Amino acid sequence: MLAEKSGRVAALLFERSAGNAQQCMDLAQLLVKKQIAKYVAGTWVLPFSVSAEELPSRAEEVALLRLAGLSSPARALAEARVE
Repeated sequence: MLAEKSGRVAALLFERSAGNAQQCMDLAQLLVKKQIAKYVAGTWVLPFSVSAEELPSRAEEVALLRLAGLSSPARALAEARVE
């Protein structure tokens, strides 16, 4: 399995995303937003490990975090109902 051969952060991302590429990208972006993953001198720097508490365990939690980060007008548009 790919996650077994990767680092601990990759394994946690794989586990939390259940292998779903979009959820994995959302979680990776969350690591950047929380400044857990940093871009330094042309390369990404990750900690040796990330605690499970630093990443949401469900897709719904990731979506709610993304909505919370939107501006008020963008959030209103995202939450608008289409009839």
